[in-house]
Amino acid sequence: MIQKTYQFNSIEEMHEGVSAICGTQEYKTAKDKVLLAWVQTWDRDGFALFKQEIFDSFHECTTIGTNHFGSSDILNGRIDGTSGEYGITLSFLYFEKSGASLLDIDPGNREEERQGRELREFLETIPNVKGIYLIPPDYFCSTEIILAALNGVADIPVFGIKTSLLPEYQNFGFSAGGSLKGSRLFALIFHGEKLNIRIRYNLGWTPVGKIMTVTKEENPFFVDEIDDKPASDVYNRYLGLRNDQIIPENLSEFPLIIQRGDMEISRIGIAGPKDGQLLFGAPVYPGDKIRLSYGNPDDLLYEVIEDCIEIADFKPQAGLLIACSNRIMLLKEREREEIDYYRKFMYACAVVYGYAEIYYLNGQGGELNSALVSVAFREEDAENTSPCDMLSYFDSDEQKDNAIVPFSDRMSRFFKEMSNDLLSAAREAEAANKAKSAFYSTVSHEIRTPLNSILGMNEMIRRESHEKEILDYAETISNSGKMLLSLINDILDAEKIAAGKMQIVPVSYDINKTIKELTDMVSVSARSKGLVLKLEKDDDLPSVLIGDETRLRQCTLNLLNNAIKYTEKGTVYFKAGTEPVDDDHVKLTISVRDTGIGIKPEDIEKLIMPFERVDQSRNRNIEGTGLGLNIVKNLLELMGSSLKIESTYGEGSEFSFSVMQKVGKSSVSAENNNDTAADAKTGPFTAPDASVLIVDDTPSNIKIMSLLLKNSLINTDGAVNGKTAILLCEKKKYDLIFIDHMMPEMDGIETLRKIRSDPENINSGSVFVMLTANDEAGMKEMYIKEGFDDYMSKPIDVTELDSILRKYLSK
Repeated sequence: MIQKTYQFNSIEEMHEGVSAICGTQEYKTAKDKVLLAWVQTWDRDGFALFKQEIFDSFHECTTIGTNHFGSSDILNGRIDGTSGEYGITLSFLYFEKSGASLLDIDPGNREEERQGRELREFLETIPNVKGIYLIPPDYFCSTEIILAALNGVADIPVFGIKTSLLPEYQNFGFSAGGSLKGSRLFALIFHGEKLNIRIRYNLGWTPVGKIMTVTKEENPFFVDEIDDKPASDVYNRYLGLRNDQIIPENLSEFPLIIQRGDMEISRIGIAGPKDGQLLFGAPVYPGDKIRLSYGNPDDLLYEVIEDCIEIADFKPQAGLLIACSNRIMLLKEREREEIDYYRKFMYACAVVYGYAEIYYLNGQGGELNSALVSVAFREEDAENTSPCDMLSYFDSDEQKDNAIVPFSDRMSRFFKEMSNDLLSAAREAEAANKAKSAFYSTVSHEIRTPLNSILGMNEMIRRESHEKEILDYAETISNSGKMLLSLINDILDAEKIAAGKMQIVPVSYDINKTIKELTDMVSVSARSKGLVLKLEKDDDLPSVLIGDETRLRQCTLNLLNNAIKYTEKGTVYFKAGTEPVDDDHVKLTISVRDTGIGIKPEDIEKLIMPFERVDQSRNRNIEGTGLGLNIVKNLLELMGSSLKIESTYGEGSEFSFSVMQKVGKSSVSAENNNDTAADAKTGPFTAPDASVLIVDDTPSNIKIMSLLLKNSLINTDGAVNGKTAILLCEKKKYDLIFIDHMMPEMDGIETLRKIRSDPENINSGSVFVMLTANDEAGMKEMYIKEGFDDYMSKPIDVTELDSILRKYLSK
């Protein structure tokens, strides 16, 4: 394999050189000829002349080309490329035993998935594919979606470029002896048993500071908000730039960094067409974690030197460098130094500059900014023509003579090392938080499992014993178990809130039903203390509201329980009402007032502090973690509300909050009313003809569930693992299947998938309910998405179990 690279200053000069190029021995005798062509011009007529001249002169070559920025353009401030003569680069790859095939695909707005499928289908027809050079049809083609189609295609490097953000960006290509085409997706596929291609991604920028999240965008190139603030606020705040100053020249040292898999990928965001919007040089997606970074020329060059050392070992016969214009803005005249390092080992390598580089290997990569992608080619068993004398940057005479290091370089190094120290501390803190979260999750799961057995067996005692003293013992066990479960939930909720993992999930719910259920839940404890529980609610409450009913219940129940806990005599007032905001929204106000002990003015702020207890001399016998009101405060803030507290010491207190809720459709209310009617049925539910399978790796859990179903006369079977469950499901039809999640070897989700995906399994269409100790927020939605029909958490709530049985087994 031989590479020859030529540079011309004009189309006329190139025309004059054609005969010399075509007359070389390599051009005449090469088995396969590939031409990579670039021209520094944004003039459409000039580009049309260029590509036609290329086609007429080198129609025997498989060719791919585009217009692009050149280093001289950027260093001299000629960004538009219109002044001065054209800069033309033609790089010929002459293969002895390998070759290349050109695929061109129709462009189309948001049709990248189709283009990716066509690319993959074409690759499957070519043996020994070793690399792909990709040039998109336009700047806003999302190459990352195309690359996603290559997932699973291992060890095939993909490299390419988008050369400009300007509408004048163009490309062209033609196969040897084929027709000239332009403005398409071009993929030059290199193939051959003896061909080797090595690529490396060089960045050199160091991420620093706060991790931010992309929260709103118009499309993957136009980002509206980061951390729910105008995207431009990143540069306004950290670089002190006005929106009209958000231009590449002010950002070259500070690109943004996104973590994609194991790679840090740079993004340059310039001012977009809308106020506060950023226009990015490569796709950015909602949820992307993004950070500012800074660049030091030495850091970029150190990374390049490491790359060159590896390239020397590779012994290349040809090379291509794909560089971002942003590197030139930072390196300035040292950009030539960067390229010269590579030319020590790939002396004929071609260099192309642009705004988005493409790198993809083994599922990692995508579209890049601020990067340099090096591509080295070698045909095995061919003579190596590349000189391999390594001249280290650190041994150069120029470096030895420079005893005085520029102040900017020293400051950059100082900034880097200080930032690395901060990053190291942040990573340690993050690791500690992850360990804490894992600990809480494990503890929760491990406690819930034996608690399920305790409460389950206790429920059987309450059902089957007729001795008053034994029933009193069982009632105490039940209350203590529920209190323990409440403590576990409080601790986990506090940890989720602190970690930012608590989510607000709006659903449609019947507010009247919710209020009734809350009242029923606390009425027993109020009566046991001789208290009057008085409900006051507006008669015109909407039938259906849309909001996070679970968190609304949690906040209200906490306030009701607190009121009962701290009131020795008198009344607890529970009030609910709404106030119209517009045609679609109301403000729902919940108030809980008591005639209890009251709070001193100086203690009110302490109430919402975690683990804080006020007036301990009076409240030393009150049980609880002290987390309740802190959780209420944080949940209300997540819902855009706040907790109001009014109190008179010795006379009583009132706790209230207001949340915005959307008004839902009445059809949901009718459905909920039907549920209410079903719940109101009296007497035990029975289904003697029904069969239920219980899948759980803990035998005691299977036993508890079977006992709880005994009064329903339901036939039950048990399976201690997923494999046994699948075998049972192949032999017997079940009306309802409860499956635990965390099981060894094959978990509950995998077990469900195997049964559902087997059309021969007689239970592929049966009802599956996830029964798990995993009670984190959002888990129900996740399990439903995975294909389960419903969800129950451990310890088992007998009322919820009865509801599930009635829902799925009623005839």
